[in-house]
Amino acid sequence: MTVNQTTSTHESAINVINNMNLNWKAGVNKKFAGMTKYEIRKLMGTVVDPNWTSPVTVKSYNEPMDLPEYFNVSEQWPECNSVVLRVND
Repeated sequence: MTVNQTTSTHESAINVINNMNLNWKAGVNKKFAGMTKYEIRKLMGTVVDPNWTSPVTVKSYNEPMDLPEYFNVSEQWPECNSVVLRVND
């Protein structure tokens, strides 16, 4: 069994943090209970496989742009709220 296949409890890290007497307590998040490190890493949103990356196109503008002082994507395109307001954690 590899490290990524074992479940992760992080008990030692939790104990170290809680022994620091901070104004908050560390603990196990029930969402991750019983998950392997590999399963948890998949939820982090970081692509670690270089074959999955996409090139980024950089655009440069020489002239100043008239940008709004306030912009809210959910107000501009409310039909997309199910996508833009969803937080993946």
